[in-house]
Amino acid sequence: MNERALPPLTMAAEPFGPYGGMTGDGAVKLLGKPPLTTLATLVREAGQNAWDARKPGHRVRFVVRLRHLEDDQTAVLRSEVFGQPPLAPASRTAFNEAFSIERPLILEIADFGTVGLGGPIRADDAVSATQSRRFVNFVWNLGSASDVVQGGGTYGFGKSSLFRASFFKTIIVDSLAQDNGSTERRLIACHTGKEFADPSGKRYTGRHWWGVPRGDGLVDPMTGETAAGLASRIGLPERGNGETGTTVGILMPRLETVDEAIAEIREALLWYFWPKMVSVNGAASPMEFALFEDGVNVPIPPPESFPPLDLYVEAFLAVKKETAASRVVKCGNPRMDLGRMAVSKGFRGDRRLPAKETLVHKTTHHVALMRPVELVVRYLPGEPLPIGTHEWAGVFICSAETEVERAFAASEPPAHDDWVPNNLEERRAKTFVNVGLRRIAETANQIIYPKLNQKGSAPDQPPLARTASLLGQMAPLAPDSQAFGSGRPLRGARRRWTVQPARYVSISEVKRAVEAVFQVVAQNGSHEPLRITAKPGLILEDKVSKVVQVPGGGVVTVLGWETPDGVSLAIGDVVEVAAGASADMRVRIRIPGDGGAVGVLLGVED
Repeated sequence: MNERALPPLTMAAEPFGPYGGMTGDGAVKLLGKPPLTTLATLVREAGQNAWDARKPGHRVRFVVRLRHLEDDQTAVLRSEVFGQPPLAPASRTAFNEAFSIERPLILEIADFGTVGLGGPIRADDAVSATQSRRFVNFVWNLGSASDVVQGGGTYGFGKSSLFRASFFKTIIVDSLAQDNGSTERRLIACHTGKEFADPSGKRYTGRHWWGVPRGDGLVDPMTGETAAGLASRIGLPERGNGETGTTVGILMPRLETVDEAIAEIREALLWYFWPKMVSVNGAASPMEFALFEDGVNVPIPPPESFPPLDLYVEAFLAVKKETAASRVVKCGNPRMDLGRMAVSKGFRGDRRLPAKETLVHKTTHHVALMRPVELVVRYLPGEPLPIGTHEWAGVFICSAETEVERAFAASEPPAHDDWVPNNLEERRAKTFVNVGLRRIAETANQIIYPKLNQKGSAPDQPPLARTASLLGQMAPLAPDSQAFGSGRPLRGARRRWTVQPARYVSISEVKRAVEAVFQVVAQNGSHEPLRITAKPGLILEDKVSKVVQVPGGGVVTVLGWETPDGVSLAIGDVVEVAAGASADMRVRIRIPGDGGAVGVLLGVED
């Protein structure tokens, strides 16, 4: 649609009623101060609400786009959506500052395969007991509880994170809603600001909306083809073939840099929604996720290849399939099955794609807590393994039995990021959650450290315990070489260069062998290439030796050098750093058999 069929949207500000009301600032603060960053919180809340709104028999598609607005799209926003600025003086100033930015950013969170924001468009309209109130609860109401059985989110509290993420606390809501067998496109803009008084002294809450005037000083959403046309001119995601669902556009999101925001969003999607990315028994995963930066797709790795989520996936599948590796968590009094859990142990995999404020544990020793909706509530820490080369991950899914599920759901704070027994008043419910958390910790310990049959034997420990305690130690290669122990860097005597000691990163199992990864950081300030040689050796008498023959046969070898992202730099034990360059590299060592304590010495030609 090239021509708009209606005048620009009209602004309406919410006055205080005779019985008061909640201020805009108060609405934004509804979530309190969750421990997550604003971006991680809003991604988590929006994803939960998308899952709650899924259409029966449909796979949910969840798309996040961060992009710069084109000049014509900014002009549409400035003149046709926000042609009338907000009444609140502070909000008006923020709007003027925001729209003075060249090519401002918009963060769009869209879901497809969901029912959209249906139901009446006015909060005081009467509805039947079975009719949806999604639009009213999302746009007008505050703190409305989810009306979805075993739902994952709560509309009113979660949406405050959307406003908090915006530089001037403003969002655009575009929904193709399914309701009573028909669909309707709805578009409205919302802003929350500080309470204020107009020149006549009338007081307002600070909440504003932009929509179609209804003749009584209030506005309704723009609807139909006109709404679809306006959404298209802003550049919001298209909804062809009647793809119902909702897009929320967060205007001028608060970001440090675009790259850091993309990394943080990708990590939040993985960390909290990996159960929805997993295929169970060959079926398609329940949700599909996509992330775009200015139209370019940003790959989201499968959780099976993203440590430590690979271990969580193993435990999750054991619970879902109720294999012998999983256990039922029980409450004795009152007698009740509280849920099922499993734990998976393995080598600590090399972490990749870390955000600046990473959510990913450096070494995992946690249980992912879930309700039957299978969204991660939190990661409950347990006892770490005694060596750094191994880690464990557990999954607990509470029972779908109504009384149990309701107890765990009711124990969650507004941000849905914990189970807090003291949030509950009903005694049985509090007992279920208290006992559940205690039994989860006990069961994890029993699985991680099973007692052996021999009397007085020590708890079971993973292999390579000695390797873990000694990996990465340094010792001189030869008295006159450029390789040093005690963790000291190597420095050039003739030329300007520095090479930091090799630092242990990770270890993993491969077929009939173990592979260890070490980090090497080098700066070559000279005008000649720098050749670095990695010399692995077994650790004997707490020192790196020249011995590379492992017991049982086989030789420790250097496979090659690569970047932190896995791009090959060199095959074998030698790598070159170009003149005037710096390098952060990984050297990969192969240890045949069951492994042994291995370190790496570095040699440099000067």
